[in-house]
Amino acid sequence: MNNNEFYSPIKSLVNLILTGEKEISQDGESIPITQEFVDSIVNEDDDFYNLHYLNCIALFLDECESQERIDIMKIYNENIIFIFGTLILNGQLMDAAITEDKDVHTILDEIFSDYVIYKRLQPTLCLAIYFYIENLSKIEFKDRLISRFEYEKFIQYNSIKRVIDGDIDIEA
Repeated sequence: MNNNEFYSPIKSLVNLILTGEKEISQDGESIPITQEFVDSIVNEDDDFYNLHYLNCIALFLDECESQERIDIMKIYNENIIFIFGTLILNGQLMDAAITEDKDVHTILDEIFSDYVIYKRLQPTLCLAIYFYIENLSKIEFKDRLISRFEYEKFIQYNSIKRVIDGDIDIEA
């Protein structure tokens, strides 16, 4: 399984969600996680988004440096299905198509350039990352600790292109 270097922001984001910090300094067999993360999993309602994740994602994306924003754009580009799905879910695609006579590529270009150049964060970017890492709620933990093995396995899985059955290529 080859991981591209540009996926490194995902690790920092996951660290922020789990521990409240972008970097994990512990070298032990287990990693302490925040009560906020535990509460967000325990109180999770399948009908709503995990607000802890969304808050951490928005904070993370807002604080990213220039190179991190470029790397995140590479992740979005490689996993465009998450962006496309998010645009459809929140109606942005249809609204823009109807009112502004824009196609998918134009809408995506505007969203990406607004973020990379001006640091304007649109909800679509937060939700796309959310859908990409929502499996974090399945990570096994006990007594506010996760094993280093479980953590590394999660990071490894979330540092690759996601292939979804029936994945479509909107570039075609």
